[in-house]
Amino acid sequence: RFGLPLIPICLLYTVIHFFREWAERGMEVLVHILYDTATGDYIVNVPPQRVTETEVDAVLPEPYPDTIVHVMDFHSHNWMEADFSATDDNDEKATRLYGVCGRLDKPFPDIRIRAGCGGKFIDDIPMDEIFDVKVNGYPYPAEWNNNVQQEKTSQPKTRSRWGKLLPGKWRKAL
Repeated sequence: RFGLPLIPICLLYTVIHFFREWAERGMEVLVHILYDTATGDYIVNVPPQRVTETEVDAVLPEPYPDTIVHVMDFHSHNWMEADFSATDDNDEKATRLYGVCGRLDKPFPDIRIRAGCGGKFIDDIPMDEIFDVKVNGYPYPAEWNNNVQQEKTSQPKTRSRWGKLLPGKWRKAL
């Protein structure tokens, strides 16, 4: 279980924007997602790195201060699939989350997340267990509510999703 607050989705969108800029050049890049226990804030750090179309060679910083938790190494695969490579498997030995973002040519790219410890992995961690995907980050004007009138009903209307798929005699049973 992820024991920290969920990572704000706006941070993910910011990182994706950075990844897309470098994908336009055909390059992979890496970011570190950090959590500051003193402030309760997430931070993105871009370590110094040499990049190619298929590799990132990052200069890892000195250990972060004690109040900083290195939560995730997150790198891009530009237009390629979001799959962890054999190089990733060999490099990712620390205890933290690892993410790869691929297919940056799509409106929303493919993202895979795994947890790692000593070269062993728990693969395909769901996004909503790490990122705050349910946040209502873009408020709408309150006056919109003035044009909506809620009607009271005696019973809420429910509709079986199986109704269209099942023959009539089975539909009646639902």
